[in-house]
Amino acid sequence: MALPLLYIHLINDQFDEIVHLNNERLKQAKKLKRTTVVSDEREAAGEEIRLCGMLQVLLKYFERYWIETITPEMFCVQGLEHRTNNLAEGTSGFHHRFSRRLNEVHANVWKVISTFIDEEYHAYQRMLLIRTGAQKKPTVAARQIAYQERINKLYVLYDKKTIDDTELLEGLTCCVARNIRNMKKKKQ
Repeated sequence: MALPLLYIHLINDQFDEIVHLNNERLKQAKKLKRTTVVSDEREAAGEEIRLCGMLQVLLKYFERYWIETITPEMFCVQGLEHRTNNLAEGTSGFHHRFSRRLNEVHANVWKVISTFIDEEYHAYQRMLLIRTGAQKKPTVAARQIAYQERINKLYVLYDKKTIDDTELLEGLTCCVARNIRNMKKKKQ
């Protein structure tokens, strides 16, 4: 979902719109299944009912947990430079580096402590580099820059009132979906 990328004041309304659209599709599919005599259409309507039902379960979970418990103020990442925890989990992140240094699935406690000591020394060296201004510049792929530019363009269009709330969400959704598709291609 692209909801966390929206401006915070739009999240609840756009979530309600998604729920409304799903309910409308469910009603239309049920009506089609009741009224049609063509077996292919009945089968397609049955599949649509099944998918809308699955989406309802997801939306209820999202509303109960993310909208009501966590709240949009906590999960909204619009305007943040780092919107993910990739720095912690990626190939340059702590978890990846720690598991690579540990190099065992079920290490004993002494190996874990030794690895933590090594990691502390690594962190100390990085802090020294930062203090002395010798920090390595982060590398950003051209694809990531293009992705961010598309998102920024959508925000500009929304701020200029060229697109409305729904079009902003649709555009952000397309950006996220396209980015996920590109990442899958890259892994293959």
